[in-house]
Amino acid sequence: MDTNRDYNDFVSGLRTDEKLLAIQMISSFSTWEPFDQVILKQLNLIGLFLRTWLDADKAIHYFTNPQINKVNWIEIGKDDRDVAQKFKEQNDIYVHFPGRQISEITNEPRDISLYQFCQITLGKDYRYLLLPFDQNNIPFGHYVLAFKNNIPDKITTEKIRGSLNVLHNLLKTLLYNQYPITGYTYLPSFLSPQTADIAILFCDIRNSTSMFEIARMTHPRYAAMVIAFLKSFLEYTSQVISVRNVGRIHKFMGDGVMATFGEYLTLKPEEKAVITCILGLLTSRLLIEGFNELWSVIQNHDLTRQYLSRYNEDLELRLGVGLNYGQVSLESFGIATEQPETGFMRRGFYEFTAVGDHVNFAQRLCSIASKPIALSNIIYRSNYLDQTELTAPIVISKTVAYWIRTCSGLKRRGSEEDPLISYRCVFNAKGKGHPMSGFEVTPKDIESRTLLESLKNIHDNRYYTALSEEINASVSDRPLLKEIKRCFIDELNKINC
Repeated sequence: MDTNRDYNDFVSGLRTDEKLLAIQMISSFSTWEPFDQVILKQLNLIGLFLRTWLDADKAIHYFTNPQINKVNWIEIGKDDRDVAQKFKEQNDIYVHFPGRQISEITNEPRDISLYQFCQITLGKDYRYLLLPFDQNNIPFGHYVLAFKNNIPDKITTEKIRGSLNVLHNLLKTLLYNQYPITGYTYLPSFLSPQTADIAILFCDIRNSTSMFEIARMTHPRYAAMVIAFLKSFLEYTSQVISVRNVGRIHKFMGDGVMATFGEYLTLKPEEKAVITCILGLLTSRLLIEGFNELWSVIQNHDLTRQYLSRYNEDLELRLGVGLNYGQVSLESFGIATEQPETGFMRRGFYEFTAVGDHVNFAQRLCSIASKPIALSNIIYRSNYLDQTELTAPIVISKTVAYWIRTCSGLKRRGSEEDPLISYRCVFNAKGKGHPMSGFEVTPKDIESRTLLESLKNIHDNRYYTALSEEINASVSDRPLLKEIKRCFIDELNKINC
């Protein structure tokens, strides 16, 4: 920067450009694009602004992950169209300095790893300036600017720090209003194409099709009753999984849900497997018990009493849950592209979701949960399983059962201590050329407190806090469920007017 530049002119120009950049950030932001492209564009725009105003020769932005000693970084382009296609990756390096202020990076012992990283990414014979961009524990990474000559003085960097705060708050608002990001989210892997080991949950309401047919042929109020029930249950599902960032709901499929857990965890593989399966199993319990509690509202309501006095068809809904763990592909599907000549989005339909054999098998597990045994393609059930006419409401895969067993998450059945034996059934799964194992679980089989403690010990209380309040309370006193149940009763009373 020209040190002779009039200071007031400098500040005035900086603030003007800051406002223009804010407008550009907003205008270029689009939820029709894959998230990895959205974040790259935004970071590049901010990097261009910083490089211009500090008169730097080069610039990069990097995210660091101290849990796994990995850095993801991009070069800041020459203009707003010169955007990196993806983050580059540098493994086995620790460059995380929490609480660090804007300062020069030197080859002194405290900075040596970051200094070497800068030499690799920006080149040697430069002076490097670190600009943290992760204020208030919001994980937006860091910028590094390279200078052939002098670095900016303290007065200049103080003014730039004010701009960084403004831009940080703007980016936070843009992203957090649209995406379920938390302070723990590692943005380079968030909603980006990848292969990952995660838990996959499917749940499906049994008899809903026939229920809608019955309601349609009787009276509109009964159809409205079923719709109100479905809306209440899916609202509870959303509150439990997505609102608290325990997992991610990919889609509502009429009367069912597909969700995943552990997509963004950056733990060691075995720890990740355990915590991910715990999240899926505890969520399964909440969904089954929440469903049953809401269904009991219908069973005890005047609308049902009126129905039973007039019609012979039964009203019976049950929830089945299938839970699997394994490697899936997370990809963007559909179309959402930018037209180079105009800069506008060509909007089609776009979604980011998980696909693969483990996704399909989770759906197969769901297909036999809470079903009449005679209709479930089951060819073997352990003698320790409840010998009822229905399968258990939750069916988990062998991988989930294995990882849950490592933390004693399932109760002992009879004299058998191994859940891989006492909970096991074998069934013919669609698309499989040979029988597959499933493990039938009811909510009362789950050692919830043990699992919550494991959750607390593994991941700094994040998920424990989100789940413990709902899990530890009796079903009738669960805060989320209680509020949704109250609103559901009000809706049924309106329908009955």
